[in-house]
Amino acid sequence: MVQRSTTLLASLGGLAVLIVVFNTISLVHLHNIQNGQRKLENPSPRLIRTTTVPTSTQAHNEVHPTTTTPPTEVPAPSQAPTPQFTPRRIHFVTLADDDRPEICLVAAAVYQAGHVLQVLAWNHSTHFFDNTSCGAQCGANAANDFRVGQQKKTHWLHHYMEHHPDLHDDDLVLYTDAYDVVVQADVNVLSALFLNQTSGRRGIIFNSEPTCGDSFTLGGDYGAQLRAAAFAVQPTVGDPVTMVRGTDMCDAIHARSIASSPGTGPNLYLGSGGILGDVATVRTFLQRVKQVHKEQQDAYEAGRSPFFFYGDQISFQLAYVRFPELNAQVDRDGAIYFVVSSAVRAGTMSHLLPNVGCDDGYYANAVGSTLEWSNSIPVFFHFPGGYKFMYNSCARPVAAALAKDRRQHYMYDVDRHSKIPLATVCPQYAT
Repeated sequence: MVQRSTTLLASLGGLAVLIVVFNTISLVHLHNIQNGQRKLENPSPRLIRTTTVPTSTQAHNEVHPTTTTPPTEVPAPSQAPTPQFTPRRIHFVTLADDDRPEICLVAAAVYQAGHVLQVLAWNHSTHFFDNTSCGAQCGANAANDFRVGQQKKTHWLHHYMEHHPDLHDDDLVLYTDAYDVVVQADVNVLSALFLNQTSGRRGIIFNSEPTCGDSFTLGGDYGAQLRAAAFAVQPTVGDPVTMVRGTDMCDAIHARSIASSPGTGPNLYLGSGGILGDVATVRTFLQRVKQVHKEQQDAYEAGRSPFFFYGDQISFQLAYVRFPELNAQVDRDGAIYFVVSSAVRAGTMSHLLPNVGCDDGYYANAVGSTLEWSNSIPVFFHFPGGYKFMYNSCARPVAAALAKDRRQHYMYDVDRHSKIPLATVCPQYAT
């Protein structure tokens, strides 16, 4: 009897132990489930789900990932943040190898904003500011061949950015064409516009337009030779460099702009009539432009190519698609530059009539035209090539408003180290 009682007590004791163990396991399991739910509700950014399958049974065919393997804990990637860029000051630069009065509008607008327009190659200069030269290609453009003038831009801008002592890496530089540009807004907004487009980083922004012009779509033998040739393209850093036929280069420029440039506007094709960037990036980009230009010139002189680059835009476009490591962008939305092109329709730009020019209400109360697709007032209004006939109708009211300021306006001849009073070029600025 005693033995049976002892056995019964031992059995009950064992059962009690099992109950305690079971309850403990249950509590631990419940805690783990609750903890797991909390993790799913607030997932760690360091958890990477290695395999997912989509389910599309939700309303409106939404796709939701479902984890099929446990999350794996991995170290977060160590990526240094892109340093924010703060510009020190801004330089305004143009190239004008002929002393034409059209330059006065840009110079006066820059002067009245508190700056001085720096003029390169002024009045057929053949030497840079340090009395050096690039030889025959720096010769005087006595025949006023606009292609010669454009090509000089490549050499003069490169030398200025490479060697001028007034430039600091943290400065901004604004280059604009001189003879066919209207400044219709305060240029002091440019630093803010630059930082807004580059998200506070260094970079270079080009004016642009909705059509691929002045290079691979040109008519005549030169355009045909460009389309028949092949050029180096590297879409993004890490991609292989490939050779692309000239017939496909407009597509390459379009793709580069989609990948690199913010905005939703149609201006996807790089032009070289307006450039805004920090000195360090602009200098590096111009080194690449110089490299592209020299390679083609050498190939032509050695008989390996039937053509040489005339003008400058082709070299800028080729550098744009070939060197993706540079933060090069185009002004898709036209917040900085608006370039008149065949894509302009009635209503694209307020007070601008297609193939006519500006109407009588343009620049009333010193307010420029508004661009429809961005609802912004571009700082620069550019009339290139076959649209120069529209320039005067827009320039007249702006120039008249600027001439009311009776201060002694001047610009600066960089090569000759001397001031150029605007009144010596445009008498309406005489005090």
